[in-house]
Amino acid sequence: MVCREYSDNNTIINNTFSGCFWMNYGSELCKNNKIVNNTFYKPVADGIYIQYCYYHSILNNTFIDNGIFIFKAYNNRIEDNIVNGKQLMYLENEEDTILTGNYGQILLVNCSNISSEQPQDLSHTVVGIELINTKNSTISNCTIYDNNWEGIYGNNASGNTLFNINTSSNWDEILFRYCNNNNISDSRLFQSAENLIIFDTCHNNILYNNIFGASNSDGVRLITSNNNTFIYNEFYGFDLLAALLISESASNVITYNTIRNSARAIMISCSDGNKIFYNQIIDNMFGVLCLSSYDFTSDNNTIKFNNI
Repeated sequence: MVCREYSDNNTIINNTFSGCFWMNYGSELCKNNKIVNNTFYKPVADGIYIQYCYYHSILNNTFIDNGIFIFKAYNNRIEDNIVNGKQLMYLENEEDTILTGNYGQILLVNCSNISSEQPQDLSHTVVGIELINTKNSTISNCTIYDNNWEGIYGNNASGNTLFNINTSSNWDEILFRYCNNNNISDSRLFQSAENLIIFDTCHNNILYNNIFGASNSDGVRLITSNNNTFIYNEFYGFDLLAALLISESASNVITYNTIRNSARAIMISCSDGNKIFYNQIIDNMFGVLCLSSYDFTSDNNTIKFNNI
């Protein structure tokens, strides 16, 4: 079932949906709908995908192996929903809050200084965590696997800290767009259907002491993302593409990392001023590939036992 442009002031109540339910596919055209006391089963991707929608009430719904995905949707009331038997935690325009419950999803919109440190299992849903226009918050001690889309999705999120995050078998483990000055540390990301991490137009982020292992695409992909730092991370087992791909991105620092047993350890394309030093690059098909890139610095790396 799909609600598209100009679908306003509707009430959807007491139904069972076995498929993908979309609230709008357009821009700022869908408002003031109510979705109450429904049950959503997995068979297709999302439970409810909310895009460019405002002033909706989504109340007392049950999601089984799916949930809610939010993309540029604000001023909605989302309360008392259940994901896989656990509370769906949705906060909007909140600050200085400590989350202490056991959740099926954590969705933060326009929030600041939110903290979740209690162990969470945010698996078998659409996305485990969303950080939308959210800043200076801390998320830790999470297990996130087998979600339909991302493990963690961030859009315009800044100054946040993610640590001790264990993810696997999501479409992408982490997807950040327009996210700056965030820290990701002490986490383990494995076996995504696509990429482990995508940074799309993200700057000044730090990835420290993480383990990245195996995916069907690249490990970490930087796209038009500058001044990010990778330090003391381990990459291994990227048999198809690159452990670390840097594309149209400048002035990133890759240091004291270990990259091994991959098709390409580091691939740099159309990217200037990146610095690679004091890394261990071992047993890969290709060590470092640099294409159409300038002012590239590579010092004091150990590059051995690579085929080329």
